[in-house]
Amino acid sequence: MNLVGELIVVNNGLSYMIRKVEMKYGLSEITRELKERQVLLNRIGKDLQDLVMSLRLLPVRYIFDRFPRMVREISRKLNKKVRLVTEGEETQIDKNIVTALYDPMLHIIRNAIDHGIEEPKERLKAGKPEEGTLILRAQRIGDKVVVEVKDDGRCIDPDVIRAKAVEKGFISAEEAAGMKDDEALELLFIPGFSTSEGVTD
Repeated sequence: MNLVGELIVVNNGLSYMIRKVEMKYGLSEITRELKERQVLLNRIGKDLQDLVMSLRLLPVRYIFDRFPRMVREISRKLNKKVRLVTEGEETQIDKNIVTALYDPMLHIIRNAIDHGIEEPKERLKAGKPEEGTLILRAQRIGDKVVVEVKDDGRCIDPDVIRAKAVEKGFISAEEAAGMKDDEALELLFIPGFSTSEGVTD
């Protein structure tokens, strides 16, 4: 990737030099030939850049495919019924990001099954199907890839988060009272913060 970058810089420098020669000596047979060669070099550089980028990319399926078995195991352990749906598995993503995404996604998926999706009886009482749905979705938006984890379980109650944050000493009662719902939800990202009474896997 670095070598391709250097090649593009050198090619741009060559283009500048050809323009300089052309301005000083006018358009000659040599400058015309140089321009043709430079255009060819530019095309080869771009093709090489595209090839290198494709070697760095992996479909997001590479991590999505690691979750179905884990979802089955966690839901069995928690006596819950969960259907996993994946969308956009062919979305290309940088290899380094794929590796970095696995652990955070694993944590989010565990939390969705553990805290979000209710037990079958509770779901039926709430008028939902007894089987919960967990969706993993990847999509390219502009130059970014958005990876979304969504479940149809119970919502996060901002009041419960505020109360737990006060109880655990993360914020004062006065701070909690003046906190908007979206600010309360941000408390979930404090390391060590949990609304659970007991710790699960």
